[in-house]
Amino acid sequence: MARKGKPVVSKAARPEDAASGDLVFMLERLNFTDVEAKAYVALSSNSPATAYQIAQMTGLPRPNVYNAVGGLVAKGALQQISDSPVRYIPRDPGEFFTNISRSTFELCEDVVTELRDITVDDGTDYVATYIGQVAVDAKVSKMVSSAYARIYIKSSSRLLLPYCDVLLEAAARGVVIYIVAADPGISELPGHDNIVIIPHEGTGVATGTAVHHLLTVSADSDGMLIAAFNGEPTASYTRNDAIVYTIHTMILHEIYLAEIYKALGPDLEQRFGANLAGLRRIYRPENLENRVLERSRRQWKTKPS
Repeated sequence: MARKGKPVVSKAARPEDAASGDLVFMLERLNFTDVEAKAYVALSSNSPATAYQIAQMTGLPRPNVYNAVGGLVAKGALQQISDSPVRYIPRDPGEFFTNISRSTFELCEDVVTELRDITVDDGTDYVATYIGQVAVDAKVSKMVSSAYARIYIKSSSRLLLPYCDVLLEAAARGVVIYIVAADPGISELPGHDNIVIIPHEGTGVATGTAVHHLLTVSADSDGMLIAAFNGEPTASYTRNDAIVYTIHTMILHEIYLAEIYKALGPDLEQRFGANLAGLRRIYRPENLENRVLERSRRQWKTKPS
């Protein structure tokens, strides 16, 4: 019984045992079995030794230790130094593990090469999500700055103002930019011969709440992004051909509608009401945009501070 006031330190709590446990864990990550790892650590601190002695040191069953020692010899981790009795010592750790490192690196390179030969992935099957103002701004700016021919945008003027500089840079290098924009702020959008401002539905009036909170960008028919600015900004980006085509076509139809409204506005309003209210009552579901806007707002409100 330990004397009163004297701490009792169990064998398992000794620092050297903790170090041995860490070594076993690391060796297992290097494809050693549990028994191989424990036998190797024991022999590294007490060698030379027989398999029987290793079993005594580790407390492991002798048959398991004999199998483990054979596996370690086959790996090149141990070498036999005597026949009677058969005793073992670890090979030089620096040389042994350097060889493992080299062979693993070469194997990984071969795997990468083979995978590149058989993998066909052009990045068009996925939707990437961007959360936060910085991430969304960076993605929008990258889409605009890497465009080479045409950009189509639908949004409120307010949401576009932060991107004026990058839009002007794209226009200056010859990219044609079509912007379907809603008031207020159309007059504040960047002016350039390659930037075409199209008032939303021909009048620039936002008939729903979504246009004030959503930014849609299609660049070179190669990728599209929809960002929601209702709370913390979030955006979805994809290069999926079907989705890009659908969004691109949607914005083109916005442009067609604006041109039709510009030419036939009074007749259209006489037939369908101001801002095509008659058509909206028939075809537009109530609260159509609520789902996407509510999701963005909810994500912002529940974000940890």
